[in-house]
Amino acid sequence: LNTINMAAKARDAIVVFGGARGMIGSAICREGRLQGHNMIAVSRSDALTQREQSHLGIDTASTAGGSVTLKTANPTNKESYIELLKGAKAVVVSIGSPPLPGNKEEAIAANGLSNIVPIKAASEAGVPRVVVINATMPSWAPSGYRIGKEMAAEGARNFASRKTSKSAIVMKPGVVYGTRYVGQAEFPIPLALLFAPVRILFDLLPSGPFQFLERTLPSVFKGLLEPPVSSSEVAKAVVSSITDENLSGYVEMNPRGIAKKSHAKGLASIVSSSGV
Repeated sequence: LNTINMAAKARDAIVVFGGARGMIGSAICREGRLQGHNMIAVSRSDALTQREQSHLGIDTASTAGGSVTLKTANPTNKESYIELLKGAKAVVVSIGSPPLPGNKEEAIAANGLSNIVPIKAASEAGVPRVVVINATMPSWAPSGYRIGKEMAAEGARNFASRKTSKSAIVMKPGVVYGTRYVGQAEFPIPLALLFAPVRILFDLLPSGPFQFLERTLPSVFKGLLEPPVSSSEVAKAVVSSITDENLSGYVEMNPRGIAKKSHAKGLASIVSSSGV
């Protein structure tokens, strides 16, 4: 698609960075399409597998009238996509590397810079709302990962502070489960088999013991004892937040808030500027 056609498609669309191949980003694109939104998935590569294309519904309208279009661009090179953002309803940034030990600078770039550049581009393009997929994490998480995520959240905060009409929602899940596909054979790993039972335990058990542990040993447990959420819940919470006219300014949403928002329609009361 040429630039003119893509710009036309971007009018009132939701642009998702990391929306083509990432477990969370692709779930967001799929959910938005099913709810009738025009989604644009921005990816570094257009080499999608048949499963990925089918999952997203690339260039195929849903029964609700939504669609997903693929755009190839480098998130850290805003000149390759800034025209695409003009007229967009919202920008979602779902880019990052996992919290594993490794090169600190690379982790900062993957979780920080790759988020900040699209956020700044969205501001320059006049996009009214951004949603950033961030993380709830303990203080002992790898430093590069933690610093990068903090940079991304600060970028969202700056976006919201530029104009009162702009808003930024930062989703901070802990563990996110769904089905990951690995290798060229795309071997499925259903993470729900492990984490869905853990989620059930969090839902059934009282929160008191978890809060006690966090207060007693915050350096160990704070940010760790949070219920897992599914990629589908994150996707529903993102789309719901984009269409919620009651949200304004800078908003953070923790795992429990994400779970509630995924079942809510415009319930701004479950979030606040200081988190949920």
